[in-house]
Amino acid sequence: MSDHLLSASQIKTFESCNRKWGFTYVEGLRQPPTASTQLGTEVHTCAEAWLSSGTFPDLKSKPGAIFAPGIEYLPKPSKDLEVESYNEIKGYRGYIDCVDLTGEIPLVIDHKTTKNPYYALTPEKLRRDVQAIVYAASIFARVPNASVLLLRWVYYRTTTPEAFKVEVKVSRSEIDTAFNDILERSRSVSILREISTDARGIPRNLNHCNAFGGCPFKDRCDNYGEEKKMSDIFEKLKKASQKQQQPEVVAKGINPPDAEPETVAAKPVVEEKPKRKRGRPKKINEPPPQPA
Repeated sequence: MSDHLLSASQIKTFESCNRKWGFTYVEGLRQPPTASTQLGTEVHTCAEAWLSSGTFPDLKSKPGAIFAPGIEYLPKPSKDLEVESYNEIKGYRGYIDCVDLTGEIPLVIDHKTTKNPYYALTPEKLRRDVQAIVYAASIFARVPNASVLLLRWVYYRTTTPEAFKVEVKVSRSEIDTAFNDILERSRSVSILREISTDARGIPRNLNHCNAFGGCPFKDRCDNYGEEKKMSDIFEKLKKASQKQQQPEVVAKGINPPDAEPETVAAKPVVEEKPKRKRGRPKKINEPPPQPA
């Protein structure tokens, strides 16, 4: 298994377009920041300052004016809040915007900026969201007595001073099931990262080229051409997967500690008939009887 830690955003990228994932995580190319992503980062900075120390945002600044309407959906500033909390679980890592463990039910908060509420997750989609599931799984692992937790995504509109929340309560059992499904889906990601040297030949999703303002790797992708090595990739994936599933071979005659002794099937014993010799048999001198 690869030593690289995965993230929810990496899996989302992979499932939207395999080759776009390859450009970022195999070739190491980074998407240049856009005006929207930069604004989102600045709004996050305002949220961190408010939750950590109660610093009210500057309403004259665009990020501050965008963030302020969302304060009503956030817990009161406190040192007990975990702001930008790093969490790691079963090969996944991530920074959660805010974790509140002071109440009866653990609360996980994520800040989102959006131009249009149309792009916000619904409660049902939030329940199935990869990022939400990974975050919830990491918190359940840290709080073994919790049977449920609250996921709250706070959306800040960038075109008008308005904010709203999308919230859903999830159980430990449903998150366990959903997270195990993510682990299974991500196996091919780790294997593909180990066997690939570049994004050439990794399948691409042409329906995703214009999503989110267009793919920044489009020209490079077109130069790479079609997936000419798909059969090779699938064959490598198959062999790598089989190699992972093969049990460790133990040398004959050497049993590891606490291992069951090797069972060897016994060969059938064939009784040999004595060979007959020609001529009279030799006389055998018997010992004389012992006196009584």
